[in-house]
Amino acid sequence: MKVFISYAREDYPIAKQVYDDLTNKGISCWMDKEDLLIGQNWEAEISRAIENCSHFLSLISNNALSRRGFVHKEVKMALNELDKMPNSTVFFLPVRLDNCTPQDERLKYLHWGDLFPDYSHGLDLILRTLKTSQKTTNSKNSIKQKSGEWIEPLTGMEFVWVKGGTFMMGSHKDEKERYSNEGPVHEVCIDGFWMARYPVTLGQFKKIINATNYQTDAEKHGWAYGWDKKTGWDKQKGHCWKNTHFQQDDRHPVINISWNDAIALTKWLSEKGKDQFRLPSEAEWEFACRAGTQTPFYFGETISTDQANYNGNYVYGNGKKGIYRKQTTPVGTFPANAFGLYDMHGNVWEWCADAFAANAYSKHGRNNPIYDEAGASFRVLRGGSWNDYPGVLRSANRYWIEPSYCYSYVGARLLRTN
Repeated sequence: MKVFISYAREDYPIAKQVYDDLTNKGISCWMDKEDLLIGQNWEAEISRAIENCSHFLSLISNNALSRRGFVHKEVKMALNELDKMPNSTVFFLPVRLDNCTPQDERLKYLHWGDLFPDYSHGLDLILRTLKTSQKTTNSKNSIKQKSGEWIEPLTGMEFVWVKGGTFMMGSHKDEKERYSNEGPVHEVCIDGFWMARYPVTLGQFKKIINATNYQTDAEKHGWAYGWDKKTGWDKQKGHCWKNTHFQQDDRHPVINISWNDAIALTKWLSEKGKDQFRLPSEAEWEFACRAGTQTPFYFGETISTDQANYNGNYVYGNGKKGIYRKQTTPVGTFPANAFGLYDMHGNVWEWCADAFAANAYSKHGRNNPIYDEAGASFRVLRGGSWNDYPGVLRSANRYWIEPSYCYSYVGARLLRTN
């Protein structure tokens, strides 16, 4: 469940109170002043948030009605979303903050809530509505499936449909950097699948930990690989998903998780509902990353720190030096590829299902290939991270580490199979 809160600027104090009260009740909310990041395109982000929310909570007042700004656009966008849904769907929640009279004809047919003069009673009705209407959001999700989007209900994880196809897998001879394990280039056919729009976030991982009391490999070991001023890059005692050498919030990708942890995550999500999840194969990951391109990056022949999070002290090809942020950034900070997938280049390495072998491609079949072996010593990662130089971020690049090891630059992205 994800609730979008719409309000006029003059009504921010009461909107913030509603945001805090719903959040404290375990309801995920989106509000511009709390969730928009510096430098983001606010109009695009608001539009996307409305499209992906389960409920639109419209806090309407005389202040809101007297303004002809974006609050009216938000209401119009939400009503357009409502028009696509069955009549029984509870999506648009109109709530008055004062004695106002909206003129939109479509709102006259909806039952209204009020937060005046009794705020507590009004909030209780909002909470009861959200609780009892949660099952109606399934109809909204089924509509999104037809348009290529789906939201996992337990974590709010967003998935996009990646239509299958054929591509040439591996690094091409004209790439500035390439390694022998990235070849030979070979034709691969991939069936369609649902790929998570972003890497698993810290907030999503917290929900799963709270529900399962799962203990990660880093917590069992008592360490993870990270940075310390005294020891440099080494095993850092006490480091794990909730303790790193830099600050993160719930919108950052979770790090310090092993391949074993990522597999446990997919199993738990698969067992809790009717949907099945797993890690992508290398072939699926590269197909999704390239999104129809054959250049080193889905941006083109080179890459910049305006397009991805990596060590900007280094360049690739004709690129220019940029920022070295020295930590993760919130998911979705940089432009998506043509499939609507974010952070496929940089930010965190992402685990794949495959075991690593330098000659794995020579053993690939043409259709949906995957290289695996029981008890493999190494598992594959893709995408590069905030700590890597740009050549490592190439679509074709492969990396590998032990399946129980945890690093401050390693996360995961999930695939839904049905």
